[in-house]
Amino acid sequence: MYQISWPRNPDWNSLFPVRSELVEYYKKFAEHYGLPACTLFNRHVLQATWSEDRALWIVDVQDKKTGIVTRWSSKVLVQAAGVYNRKVTPSIPGIDTFKGDTWHNGDWPDNYDFAGKTVAYVGTGPTLIQVIPTLQAQAASVKVFCRSMTYCHPFINLTYPTWVKWAFRRIPGLMALWAWTFMILFGTWAYFAFRPATWVARNTERYCRRVLHKQVRDPVLREKLAPTGRFGAKRPMVSLAGFFNVLQKDNVEVIKNPIVGVDASGVITTVPRTKGQIEGNLGNGHAITEKSEDETDHTRADVLIWGTGYLMQGWEGAVHTIGRSGVVLREKWLDETKTLYATMTSSFPNMFILGGPNTTSPWASLIRGLEYQAAHNSRIIRHIYEQTWDAPLYSLEPRLDKEAEWTESMQSEVNKLATSPKYGPA
Repeated sequence: MYQISWPRNPDWNSLFPVRSELVEYYKKFAEHYGLPACTLFNRHVLQATWSEDRALWIVDVQDKKTGIVTRWSSKVLVQAAGVYNRKVTPSIPGIDTFKGDTWHNGDWPDNYDFAGKTVAYVGTGPTLIQVIPTLQAQAASVKVFCRSMTYCHPFINLTYPTWVKWAFRRIPGLMALWAWTFMILFGTWAYFAFRPATWVARNTERYCRRVLHKQVRDPVLREKLAPTGRFGAKRPMVSLAGFFNVLQKDNVEVIKNPIVGVDASGVITTVPRTKGQIEGNLGNGHAITEKSEDETDHTRADVLIWGTGYLMQGWEGAVHTIGRSGVVLREKWLDETKTLYATMTSSFPNMFILGGPNTTSPWASLIRGLEYQAAHNSRIIRHIYEQTWDAPLYSLEPRLDKEAEWTESMQSEVNKLATSPKYGPA
């Protein structure tokens, strides 16, 4: 599911492999193709500027250990920072005062000992499904803070027996055939499921709600876990191993009250007062003001984990990029993100994009999409280098009319998705 199409691994243990298998696979991939030898680590790209006179990109890079800034020049600039690089931690009062261990999901420590500890987990995105079984099994208590819930769709993770691995290894093309078959089946379903106007989307929503009602008997907890909005408005969760059952364990509590602060020992939430409490106070002659209608509650925690995702918007802000005539990429895309095939944009010659805006579809593999973009970009980059043998100042960028035409065609498709404002809030 998460492998590159040409160096396939016949020894995956399951369709959705665990983190350790994925890390090992990509380490071997990088070593096999010599990527570490041509990669500079612990570097921060300060700025990339197009030089019109030299037809080159000038890139200032800072060594994060020494602070030394090095200036590089290149005929081509490839922006491949992606979107999963800027972790989001909410701006909550007192967040820096917490005395226990705390981290974002993207910085998960290896071999952390949760034994005997109370863990506060903030967020209910797809990562929760991956970590909650481990937290529930190892920690003394787990508090899951839930602002709003997305849809949870049950899914069976296929485990590959020894004979299947043998067949993948021995029969040419079998693994590629299986990968394409799964991608077509899953992709076709997801393509329609993320379009609320289709019967597939409506049936998917009904199915997810039936599963929730069947697996969660407590009506209070069921209400907390009820999804909001349409399927796909927020990234749905795929439950591989009894997600709802884990949330009903004795040492797990789901807290829906809004977080208003963090202190040295835990999380502070507001507790909305019930209608009966307010009416009772009115009957006793107490004045009820807007501020006095809610009380606060404190949840003690030894560990505070932020499952609050990544900054998906403002992709162009990862690297300060200045193109032709001083155009800043961040400012160019402020009102509308215009590209050609999501891989190039006007006023930025010889600049290519991987994993940029309008490229992450929920019904297809992100890795496969990156492969297609890389192949497309490579053909154009090869052409640029061939041309610069005779014309050193040669450069390429999209025509404005073609860029606008492609962006408009893409927007018409985006408006059909559950993320479109016309289908309401998530």
